[in-house]
Amino acid sequence: MQRIRHAVGAIIQQGQEYLLVHKVKGMDTLGGPRSIPGMWDFPKGGMKAGETTIEAVLREVREETGGERYRIVKQFDETIDFAFDEQTRQSIGYDRQETTMFLLAYLGDRLELGPLDEEIDQVHFFSALEVCQHLAHRETKDYFLRVVLQNIE
Repeated sequence: MQRIRHAVGAIIQQGQEYLLVHKVKGMDTLGGPRSIPGMWDFPKGGMKAGETTIEAVLREVREETGGERYRIVKQFDETIDFAFDEQTRQSIGYDRQETTMFLLAYLGDRLELGPLDEEIDQVHFFSALEVCQHLAHRETKDYFLRVVLQNIE
């Protein structure tokens, strides 16, 4: 039986631009924090026990962007799924991750944004083309092209 880690993520849009966060910390083989080469991604993270997906995504975007003024536009039907490598499986106890994705509109002033989480060192809006050039994970880039852009632009 596969052990699945449930996570949430947000595609945050303001006008024709999308918010990405620059992640500089990840998990080490023991599940603790470690520095990583910086990579751009959408705000994402694991769910905590007892959280609903909406509670989890709002917590994640608040932690990773510092923003409070979001409106949930929709929850996408399709998730971002991937399998962990063997070393990660052994260290965190999960075989795969399923990330439930949401589309959020940012209603605030961009000057209010700034990460509250030490995993993130930058928050920035990009055009759709720039998002595709900056996203580090193939699964996320494919998802953005196939699911997001085809359904909202």
